[in-house]
Amino acid sequence: MPFQFKKGETLKSQARKIVHNVAEFCIEEAAAKSLKVPLPQAMKRASQATGVLEFTIRKIRNEVSVLDETEVLSTPGKHRKSALYDKQFKTFTSNKTHRKTRYTALFTIHG
Repeated sequence: MPFQFKKGETLKSQARKIVHNVAEFCIEEAAAKSLKVPLPQAMKRASQATGVLEFTIRKIRNEVSVLDETEVLSTPGKHRKSALYDKQFKTFTSNKTHRKTRYTALFTIHG
C-alpha cells in the first residue's frame, strides 16, 4: 500500500521537488500519448519519474518492507558526537594546566 500524506500536512522542499518531477513526467507522457519507459520496467520508470537513482529506490523499498505499520522511515543524517565526548572535551579545556600551557605558548610566539 502506498504511503499517504495526511490532509493539510506540509511537504518539505525536497518532497515538493519530487512531486513536481512526477507531475512533469506524467504530463510529458500524456502529451506524447506514449510511455517513456515500458510498464514492466517499474524501477527504471520510478527512477525517471522521481529523479532519484534506482539504487536509492531499492534501499527505500527494503526499509519499508521491514517496518511495522506504526513505524516511520528514518532519515539518514549526520552522525553526531556523543555527550560523553563533549564532557571530556570541556573537562580538558577547563583544566588549569592546559590554560597555563596555552597562555605560555601564545606569549612566547607573539611576545
